[in-house]
Amino acid sequence: MQGEKQLWKLAVSDDAAERAAYVKLIQDFDPEIVSLAATILSQGLLEPVEVCEGGGKKFRLVFGARRCLAILFNWCLLGKPKEPIVQAFLEKGNTAHLLHRALVENIRKPQSVIEEARVIQMALNNGEDKAEVCRQLGMSLGTINNRLALLDLDPKKQQAIHEGKLKVKTAREEVAKTNGTHVDLKPKLRSRKEIESACEEFAEGTKERAVFDWLLGKTEKIK
Repeated sequence: MQGEKQLWKLAVSDDAAERAAYVKLIQDFDPEIVSLAATILSQGLLEPVEVCEGGGKKFRLVFGARRCLAILFNWCLLGKPKEPIVQAFLEKGNTAHLLHRALVENIRKPQSVIEEARVIQMALNNGEDKAEVCRQLGMSLGTINNRLALLDLDPKKQQAIHEGKLKVKTAREEVAKTNGTHVDLKPKLRSRKEIESACEEFAEGTKERAVFDWLLGKTEKIK
């Protein structure tokens, strides 16, 4: 997320050169935001972003980051209005509820594996554990860990994967070759003992326990 924070700083900088650098970065690396910016310029912001209280007079963005970046793109490019204005709804609720809203918003459109990885990391940064993220996104723990591992790749490789120019398997093999390490690209299969141990973490009658009971052959179907 550090790169996104730096991008935001460029956009709101008082230095015209830094704002111009922001415009060029968006034009070079994210044409979808340029297209979104053009739509906002001609039709206005069709759907406000959502924020939650962040303490004091500050607010934290729940979702709508790309809309914000598009508005800032127009402002940096055209200098109109005098200051960027973003329409927003104030969303109330606990952290888990707000996170769920953000996740739902982010998975409405097909995402690259890099975007998925960033959503997962965002969830973890907001206090969710991996088991909760698995349930919310319908992913296995192995998939979650594989997505997070992509964020350790060089930013250029991440961008290439995001754009479909580089396969995930190829990127990992290149990293492994460079580091002189072996990367097992096959997901690890859990032993029955590990599954039984995980099963005990869920109470009888829960949906999670029903799935484990089915995996262990204790039931014929998931109830």
